[in-house]
Amino acid sequence: MKVLDFKNTGLPENENIKKAFDLGLKSHIRRFDEELMMAHRSIEAQLNQQFEMIKRSGQYNEEQLKQLKKQQEHAINQIKDQVENQLMSTRDQDFSARVIEPAKIVADSDPAAENVVSAILVLETVRSPKDYENIKSALGEKVSGIVSEILDMEAYPSEKNNKIAGMSDDSKRANLALMVGGLQSLANMAKQLPPGQKVMMVGGRDAAKHKIDFASAVRGVDSKLDDLFVNAFNDANQVVEMGVRVEVDKDSNTLKAVHVDVAPPGADGKPPQGPGIGGGFFDDGGDKKGPATPPSKGFGGGGNKKLGGGF
Repeated sequence: MKVLDFKNTGLPENENIKKAFDLGLKSHIRRFDEELMMAHRSIEAQLNQQFEMIKRSGQYNEEQLKQLKKQQEHAINQIKDQVENQLMSTRDQDFSARVIEPAKIVADSDPAAENVVSAILVLETVRSPKDYENIKSALGEKVSGIVSEILDMEAYPSEKNNKIAGMSDDSKRANLALMVGGLQSLANMAKQLPPGQKVMMVGGRDAAKHKIDFASAVRGVDSKLDDLFVNAFNDANQVVEMGVRVEVDKDSNTLKAVHVDVAPPGADGKPPQGPGIGGGFFDDGGDKKGPATPPSKGFGGGGNKKLGGGF
């Protein structure tokens, strides 16, 4: 099954959603191609630098240097192939987990929310003002408006609380779906670890509480999504050392963090793993737009965009 074939995504058969999917996929592949080109250039630069150092050492004659150059070119091609294969093996999975799945979460919760679904599919395509204009032209002002609200909030994190207060219900729903998708993806990755081994959350308990506060601020639009976040967070907490679980305050319909004990180091004396799995899902710092560097997160990883309050 081809993940990047629209008919196999599980998304609703809708003209605008299909158009948004095509825009999102095109941008994803372009970013992949750029990442691959940068990796190739880096490989060439490193090996060429090594060759120049060997040449300057004066330990080899011209014939030997020619042979070394041929060996170097062969090595460059081999390494390029390895890097490309590695990136290709994760490209489709990455787009599915980070873009398609959150869009499906909204579609499954409310089939009529096509603007929110479309906005999630094109959210990562905005790398320049021209990209935003393309979204507005192709999908209309409602979709582009959701995109602009989310990206504006991400661009000014210190103003996040004020921006959430004035945010549309569609944008709140998109943010919450992105958080749910990130949590589910994180939990799925962590569950692939050997039994008894856990991953520590980047930023620890304070970062986890920050995510809960953000989710609490954008909930109340879609009750299904509200419940999904609670379930996804607590499910992830079973396999990731977060230091808190989340509960709903029935009186105020807000979320609260409940402290839980963090497990001590394993029987082998080694502490739980740190950053690596989960990547940008729980990372509050750094660039929110650039592709992540393989292989620790795979191409794009969770770090391409830390949307949804940092997930």
